[in-house]
Amino acid sequence: MRVWRLLTSFLFGVGMVLSVLAVPAAARPSLPVTFKVGERLAAAGKAAMERTCLALALYHEARGEPLVGQIAVAATILNRVASRAYPDSICGVVFEGALKPTGCQFTFACDRRSDWPRNLPIYVRMHRLAGQILAVSRGETSGIPEARQALIRATLHRFVLSTHYHRHDVYPAWSRRMGRIARIGNHVFFRSQRVLRRIPDAQRLTLLGLAALSGPAGLESREL
Repeated sequence: MRVWRLLTSFLFGVGMVLSVLAVPAAARPSLPVTFKVGERLAAAGKAAMERTCLALALYHEARGEPLVGQIAVAATILNRVASRAYPDSICGVVFEGALKPTGCQFTFACDRRSDWPRNLPIYVRMHRLAGQILAVSRGETSGIPEARQALIRATLHRFVLSTHYHRHDVYPAWSRRMGRIARIGNHVFFRSQRVLRRIPDAQRLTLLGLAALSGPAGLESREL
């Protein structure tokens, strides 16, 4: 039953993602604020869609990585969401460029292969992890084991300024212009001044505060 619920959530989320991407932003309808039930449904739908998009990114980008590496990938996505240099939603960041000839930020989004997870048990794990990461990032920790909470919180803090990453065996030109944070598993993580400068002031102070809490790695990340 749990797998069926997750599968249903996935299908619902992917359907919403594709339907939103297919409609120009200016033409997307919005619910009147007076319809409180509609607002709740819209919020629930968006939350499910965002979790699904994050789960898909974790599945395709990091399913073979250690848990810390998976959380670091999620942190990078969330940091981009906070910056005006990128779309202001998880789905927008993950699927940026998917419908444009200029290419994608994440290869799986436009490699002309199905995004359908072939290994459902692993996708279920990524979906659960995505929910836990989003909950901890919002301070909602009910039902999450304390050890998992602590690991997620510490990793989000450590990679609070991470904006880019690549596999360790490739050498993109952009990596020479950014500050290296750390290598976790097969991924090397970086920080970009351009992206960090476009985080609104209130959010920037929050991020820098989190970096200070994370010890030497976080302090190093502030040397921009």
